[in-house]
This record gives sequence, C-alpha cells and structure tokens, in this order.
Amino acid sequence: MQLAAPAQALPADGTVKQYAILINGGYEARFWDDVTFIYSTLLNDYHIPEGQIYLLNSEGTSPNGTNPNAMIDGPATTDSLSTVVNTVAAQVDADDQVFVWVTDHGNGYAGIKTGYN
Repeated sequence: MQLAAPAQALPADGTVKQYAILINGGYEARFWDDVTFIYSTLLNDYHIPEGQIYLLNSEGTSPNGTNPNAMIDGPATTDSLSTVVNTVAAQVDADDQVFVWVTDHGNGYAGIKTGYN
C-alpha cells in the first residue's frame, strides 16, 4: 500500500482552537477511570468544548455497557479512528492544536527475536 501525501493545513485564522482525540482499547473499569479523568481534565481545565473532544472507547460503550452523556463517539477500531482523524483534519487550520491520547494494556512486545505475544 502506498502512503498518501499529507494534506495541507488550512491557513491560520488567528484563533487557536483545540481538539482532542482519545483512544481507549481497554474494556476494564481501570481504563475507563483514566478515560473519564482525561476527558474531564480536557473539558474543565483546558476548556476544550465537548464537540471538539472525540472519544473512541473499546467496543463503543463504557464497561457497564452505556455511553454516559453521549461522550463516546464510537468503538476503538481502525475505521472509527480513520473517520475521526478525517473529521478533525477537515476542521483544523495551521494555528490549531490537536491532542492525541491512547491507553490500553496491550499484550506487550518481548523483543525482535520473540515477536508479539
């Protein structure tokens, strides 16, 4: 597959807007606690509007199967990530900021000779 050339940013408009893309692959409550903490921090301390925070969470719901306050925008899948990144890319201009945050426990990596677990 050939990589596409990066899109050119829209010209700066003199107003710095902030966006956040949060990706949580874990379904356990401990990861959800991290998600709600960072979401709250971005909203209340950094004053990023809810409409500019995109959360992809595990299978699309919180550990108890809900989407509290409609904060989850979809599951943590490649397709959802592509959609969110394209959505944000169409909105940002050259003086905006995009924060990306990822969490999950993963399976680890044991070195080049052993490969992925």
